[in-house]
Amino acid sequence: MNKENANIVHFFIKTRELEIVENFKYLAILFSKNGKFLQARKAVLSQSTRAMFLVLSKIPKICLPIDITLDVFDHMIYPVLTYGCEIWGYENCTMLERLHLKFCNYLFNNKSTTFQVNNTVCNGLW
Repeated sequence: MNKENANIVHFFIKTRELEIVENFKYLAILFSKNGKFLQARKAVLSQSTRAMFLVLSKIPKICLPIDITLDVFDHMIYPVLTYGCEIWGYENCTMLERLHLKFCNYLFNNKSTTFQVNNTVCNGLW
């Protein structure tokens, strides 16, 4: 046995060897080999962004008031965004907070570089 093979670990269930993988999805949460949840947060962010744009595409057609639109965010997008947060909740989640800011910017027709909404309106609403 050489030095390179000394660090390789093999796991077995009965006589069947388990494959070592980089990522594994279980109950829609992506677990990484390194124990960090960055890829899981990115996957949740991607799903939440799709949900957000789906909601934003429907809102002008039905002319919802702003307070109801924010409730729609809280009830349709926020649960997608926070799914599994008990696992990765203590890590840096600024990319998830940016999604809410982006939603508010679209809702109030601000440019994506405008961050005034974050300090004035959206902090009190979420």
